[in-house]
Amino acid sequence: MPKFVTIGYGDQAGYERTAPEVRDAAHAHDGEIQRRGVLIGAGIIGLFAGAAFFGVMACLFATLRSPFLRFAVAVIFATPAVIAGYALVYGVSREAVPSEIWRQAFSIAGGACAGLSALARLAESVAIRCSLASRRGLISTGKRLSRGNAERQSVAP
Repeated sequence: MPKFVTIGYGDQAGYERTAPEVRDAAHAHDGEIQRRGVLIGAGIIGLFAGAAFFGVMACLFATLRSPFLRFAVAVIFATPAVIAGYALVYGVSREAVPSEIWRQAFSIAGGACAGLSALARLAESVAIRCSLASRRGLISTGKRLSRGNAERQSVAP
């Protein structure tokens, strides 16, 4: 049965209040995880999961015709980027910006930029796929055609 121990030190006093045997066991467990390379494996799995998520979202965005559903897919796709951008700017500006109001303003702007960048990447991917499909005769003027139908239409007078 796996055991999970979380230690929220918060500060040096919290670290010192934690029982030494609990701290030692936690440090030994962290060392074992690093020795076995679990962190590298988790990073590789995260990379593949991110690529699969992008592929699924791009395909959904390209195939869905309802504007509401396309908007929902775009929001689902961009939300992690918005959160990551906000957290990154907040963490970096914590030491540089003394005012909490300005720190929040910069963090919100960073989240918005990251989210808009993710949406642009999604739209660009869909535009490239649609461009390639139209060159191959798979789609034409917004109508979905099979390859055989496209050839028949181009030959017809």
